[in-house]
Amino acid sequence: MIVCKTADVDAELLAQVKQQLIEYLTKSVIGLASLCFLDYNGEADSVPTDKPQLLWGTPYYQERIFDHVFRVSPTAFLQIHLDMC
Repeated sequence: MIVCKTADVDAELLAQVKQQLIEYLTKSVIGLASLCFLDYNGEADSVPTDKPQLLWGTPYYQERIFDHVFRVSPTAFLQIHLDMC
């Protein structure tokens, strides 16, 4: 997920940047399941509660831990160090 402060950004420019992000990241990141974008103009130390915009891919990714498969949404917290999990 990409979170950006966009209050002073022209809508046309923002749309172009989103498209460039899609093009670059889908070619550069192996195993990318989805790409989400969140316009957030609140305080830096607060937690965004808005729903992110799905730019590319699925609205979740799947993580397998032992015999269980979890659907993880962009706003969920999941311990990503699976060996420790």
